[in-house]
Formats: sequence, structure tokens, C-alpha cells
Amino acid sequence: MTILRISLCLLILTACGRLPAEDDLLTVIMQAQQGTERVQGTLRQFTTHLDRPDEDGTAFIVTFYLELPDKYHLRYQPEADEEEKEWFLSDGTTQVHAEQMFADEAPEVQRKPVKKDSWGLQRIADFVRMDRASLEEDFDASARPAAEADTAVHSAASNVVELKPKGQIADEIQSITVYLTSDHRTGAVAILDRHDNHILITVVKADYDSPIDPGIFTWGQGE
Repeated sequence: MTILRISLCLLILTACGRLPAEDDLLTVIMQAQQGTERVQGTLRQFTTHLDRPDEDGTAFIVTFYLELPDKYHLRYQPEADEEEKEWFLSDGTTQVHAEQMFADEAPEVQRKPVKKDSWGLQRIADFVRMDRASLEEDFDASARPAAEADTAVHSAASNVVELKPKGQIADEIQSITVYLTSDHRTGAVAILDRHDNHILITVVKADYDSPIDPGIFTWGQGE
């Protein structure tokens, strides 16, 4: 769950904005997010393992709604299975995890209170909405123009942000690479975890700052 929270917040991290030419690239990207509060859309998540390059990967389509600082609705569906679904929701007070294996069966639903002091979406939202110093509390961060190898991952990549986790998040994640288009929106996010799983999350579509029905974050109203 931490991986998906990071990827969604990175959509906010790289939102479009007017960019001051005199600043270095990483600061320019950070400044572009000011004022962004919500995003919704569709992602494709494709997971492979570094030690098993010949094996077929696992692909999911993810429908998502995110409203900072602590509301989200994520629906996973395997690309090859129209019946199986998995949901993660939070209205800021209650977290919900639900699973459905077959369309004619009711989902299994688990609820628990949101832990306000836990590291996760709230922590990421904090640095997204503040400044570069906040980002660098949790990551060694750098930005650079995209190279040919980057466009092989995402054809529209113009710039790349590389994040090396430190502290608690480093227990789960080795590295995060964000591929940005020329207007500083996220095109894709590549994550390498501590088990050598490579997770490539590609933005199929993303709508920034349009209103989201509050009911979408509550189970039973927006599945």
C-alpha cells in the first residue's frame, strides 16, 4: 500500500504550473505543485522481478481519486480478469480494504480507523504542499533532462526526478524515478522495492483539481 500511496502523491508532486526559468530543475518542479489539492484518473501498474526477466509481468488497471491530505479511493482490477477487484479507501477517518474475486459474489470488506501519526499519505502530502526541504527529509532528490534510456521507458519523457529513499521508507523502497512530460506532468513512475520488484506505473489519464464527490471516499457510495 505504501508504494501506491507514493505513486499517487507523485502525481501531485509533478503537477503543471508556471515555472521560473532562473531556478534549478528540481526547485522548478517543486514550485509547480503549489495549490494542487486533488487529482483523479486512471493508471496502469505493471510489475516484474529483476531476477526473472523472462517471466510475464503482472498488470493492473487502477482507477483513483485522491484529495489531500488524507482522502483516497483506489480500485485495482487485473488487466486479464474483469471480475476480480480490490479497493483501498479512506475518508480521512476510516480506512477500507475490500476484495472481490467473482462478479456474482459480495466483496469482503475490512474497516479500521486511520492512524493520524503513521508515516504514509499524510507525510508525503506534507512535503508535496510545502517545499524542497520537506521533500529532502525523506529522499535524496535530484532532477535531470531525460536521456534516450528514459524515453525508452516513457516516450514523452522530457525531465526525470530521481528519489533515493532514506529513513523509514528506505526499509521498503530502493529507488523511485519519475518521468515528466514537457509541461511537468507525470507520465510514469518507476519504483524498485527491497525485494527487487520493479513497478512501472503509467498515467493513462489524470484530471487535476476538478471537484470530487465526497461520497467517493466512503465504502458503499462510490464503488
